[in-house]
Amino acid sequence: MNNDSFDDLVIGGPRWENGSFVDVGVPLQVLLTDGNGFFKEDAALVFGSENAIPRPVHAREGVTADFNRDGFPDIAIASHGADFLDESGRFPMERNFLILSQPNGKYTEVGKGNPAFDYLGFTHSLAVGDIDSDGDVDIVFNDLFVQDEEFCMNLRILVNDGSGNFTHRIETLPDAVYADQFCPSWLSTSLVDMNGDTHLDLVLGGGRTGDKSVILFNDGAGVFNSPDGVHELPSNRRYVLVPDVLAHDVNMDGRMDLILSTTREEPFYEGRYLRVLIQNTDGDYIDETSRYMPQQLWALPWVVELRLVDLNNDDLEDLLLLFEYSEVSSRFAYLRAADGSFKLPAAGAMGAGNGTAVNIDVDGDQDTDLVFVRGLFAEPEVYLLGALKRNDG
Repeated sequence: MNNDSFDDLVIGGPRWENGSFVDVGVPLQVLLTDGNGFFKEDAALVFGSENAIPRPVHAREGVTADFNRDGFPDIAIASHGADFLDESGRFPMERNFLILSQPNGKYTEVGKGNPAFDYLGFTHSLAVGDIDSDGDVDIVFNDLFVQDEEFCMNLRILVNDGSGNFTHRIETLPDAVYADQFCPSWLSTSLVDMNGDTHLDLVLGGGRTGDKSVILFNDGAGVFNSPDGVHELPSNRRYVLVPDVLAHDVNMDGRMDLILSTTREEPFYEGRYLRVLIQNTDGDYIDETSRYMPQQLWALPWVVELRLVDLNNDDLEDLLLLFEYSEVSSRFAYLRAADGSFKLPAAGAMGAGNGTAVNIDVDGDQDTDLVFVRGLFAEPEVYLLGALKRNDG
């Protein structure tokens, strides 16, 4: 973010005090790497001043992409406000954030005052990609609910004009996505070409009992409302919540498969089950978790995000598991085997970190290292990937 060719790290809220979330904006933390495996916090340098630093209450998910096509990464943040009910029995909610690089090398948050971003909502996830095949990066926000809008307008599709200016395109969802409840609810969102037609499709992970995890196929113009363009994914009776969904060709047959992070609704957000859905030649999805993810750690906390990264330099992408900040674990990854399955390394074999593991090249050697983040303004733990050695300086 300071144009020195080294990867940097941006960390968002929420603030946690006395066993509860706090409904207050928290300035983003920007950790600038020096190329030697160490960080310097300097958000004021990146944004120009302390007052210019964005302050989301609960930055749920952030994604980088070059939205304004100037050759530098920008950031879109899905935020949902404090995660508790206020005195009126509603969630406080908050707006979403768009941070664009500027000609002077600084970054500016431009979402405030922009109706595509500046609305009160409980936005649980987002995905970015060129949905309308015009060469720029668009955004899909997934709102669990929105204040002052029709209850079921869950997907907020923002079409980019190529310069980082977005238009909210209202789209009615096909009837096939609706379950027994009046309004569908999704926790996770992904944009990926699932059927090989070069168009980015929407994969949505279910949010409660009765909701469907679905694929909405793109017609090529960024429209997802065709009645024939809905594919329901196999569900699991006990693990119904899907906090993240990751597309990957697991069995290496040229077709996109899916890895789902799932947890339970009752008890709420307790337990972990990683599911593998394999796409067959007919385009249907078969649950082959027992074959490709046979080792499950049911009692460990649910996984916030799934990432693919080669952790042991064998040219196979492994599965990195991101947890909440407070978790301490040595079981943060599955290693890929030659047959496509994912295996748990022996406990402690890859070290143990205090916090959630984030993949980033901290020393400029073009491989991926791990940084364990414990929360805002806590000193991160850096592990250099070559032998997963802790970098204590």
